[in-house]
Amino acid sequence: MFDKSLVTVGIRPTTSNEAIREVGKLLFKNGYVKKSFVDAVICREEEFATGLPLGEINVAVPHTDPEHVRKAGIAVGVLTEPVEFTVMGSVDEVIPAQVVFMLALKDAEEQVEVLQKLCTVLQRKEVVHSLVQTQNSDQVMEILETHFSKSQVD
Repeated sequence: MFDKSLVTVGIRPTTSNEAIREVGKLLFKNGYVKKSFVDAVICREEEFATGLPLGEINVAVPHTDPEHVRKAGIAVGVLTEPVEFTVMGSVDEVIPAQVVFMLALKDAEEQVEVLQKLCTVLQRKEVVHSLVQTQNSDQVMEILETHFSKSQVD
């Protein structure tokens, strides 16, 4: 589900919406989503926040309805500095998120399954720490492939 063309490192958004637009561009440019996808993610984020507090380094997992998706994929953006995302399940609590995993999935069941797996992997502090220290998309892919294949076995 991870594709190197959907990974960007060293981006410098100043808001969560800018981060969503920047990472969402990768999905659109590579044919994974429809033009409506990014705006739909931003609208959904206002109603159902996706900030995931993990301690020292937090992540966000923005996504939207499958009707905006052409084929399944996960885009990853590693930010140079964190931006504020509202915490999942909250309306006003915010966290600084430095990694964005944008899900483009074709059905709701798949979304739940992928979110659960992603959360399990991201509970390992070394995974998130190594992601923010990466210099390029090859390193991000190596980290993700290593840890996601491990979670298949766990």
